[in-house]
Amino acid sequence: MTTLAAASGADGAEGGRPPSVLAGLAWVSWRQHRAALLGLAAFLAVAAGGAVVYGLWAQGTIADPAGKCVGAGNSIPCRADSYVLLQVPFYTGLLVPLAIGLFLGAPLLAREYAAGTTRFAWTQDVGRVRQTATTVILLGLAALVGAALVGWVTHWATKPVPGQAAQFSLRWAPAVFGGTAVTGAASALASYAVGVLAGALTRRVVPAMVATAAALIVPAQFGYHRLYYWMLGLGARRVSDPAFGASQMTAQVANPHAPGGRFSLHLPISRTEFAAGTPVRWLDQAWYADAHGHPLRGAALTRVLQHPTQLTRLHDTFWVSYQPVSRYWLFQSVQGGAEL
Repeated sequence: MTTLAAASGADGAEGGRPPSVLAGLAWVSWRQHRAALLGLAAFLAVAAGGAVVYGLWAQGTIADPAGKCVGAGNSIPCRADSYVLLQVPFYTGLLVPLAIGLFLGAPLLAREYAAGTTRFAWTQDVGRVRQTATTVILLGLAALVGAALVGWVTHWATKPVPGQAAQFSLRWAPAVFGGTAVTGAASALASYAVGVLAGALTRRVVPAMVATAAALIVPAQFGYHRLYYWMLGLGARRVSDPAFGASQMTAQVANPHAPGGRFSLHLPISRTEFAAGTPVRWLDQAWYADAHGHPLRGAALTRVLQHPTQLTRLHDTFWVSYQPVSRYWLFQSVQGGAEL
């Protein structure tokens, strides 16, 4: 048997290159995790399909003058349809990374430990480092590509609709901003890595999934929005806008007790440029200033809020800080790089 094996090895060396170790490991990884990968593909297809439905609804029905909700946007059916469909891009950006971390990353190593297969698999000639790294990298690339495709569809679906209110352009909203082809893919890979780490530490599937969910949900609920708003405040431009300062919406948002006299807007707005189909800009903060440029506070701010149309007579001005449209992909790259 030794002689035959040697002869066979010699013939293989002469007849061509021996089979690639990487290709063999990739095939083993696919055979071992094909159920999880197929399930992930089905879930991503459903998420992308929901985004497509939303995009067709927003860019077709709303933009069509003959649409049933045009001119009747305050009717109960139209508002109900709007509310339901506007949730699609939000939940897509939140659920895709979470599902990848829970159902692909967390069981990856935890199941191997729990079943005891590591005692056999990691004693093969290829070595445990090469085998584990190959599996982790290949499945991570699959998650990265799948999340990027869903993010691309979601970004297409949230295209601003000309002539409609700014809430129909959601690209600056936190959950949608974090679910594009850049940030969504990076977030999915980060969630996958968290799941793999949890599985390696707990060595049990259920505890690994619980630890992954806690590590992903808790920061997302309590920390992501603050970091997001802080990021969009970096290098913000500012401009005096008396027309916007006199609007009823600004009077409702303003708070006389805001720290430093500045109150947060945190909303996308387009005003005149939205009718031309130009993507909206992001308004960060706003404040009323006196003739010397100092932000108004307390009673002085209350007086202006009670009479917002008298800014000129009172020698006060209204200022907003904002991020222009041209910086959208810059901030996308910043957040995606931080997540990676």
